[in-house]
Amino acid sequence: MSDKYGLIGNPLSHTKSPMIHGTFASDSKQYLTYTAIEAETDAFVATVDQFRAAGAVD
Repeated sequence: MSDKYGLIGNPLSHTKSPMIHGTFASDSKQYLTYTAIEAETDAFVATVDQFRAAGAVD
């Protein structure tokens, strides 16, 4: 099972974070997923809550 991490914000089309963290995890033999999650401004808290409920690491 892998740990779930992510970047939540808006806009995120420019981010390289998932690629950077994915490469680091692979190179260091860590089992994790790192995703970019675009959230509307008025739904930021709900998006974070959903990500946590889905098993994200705090």
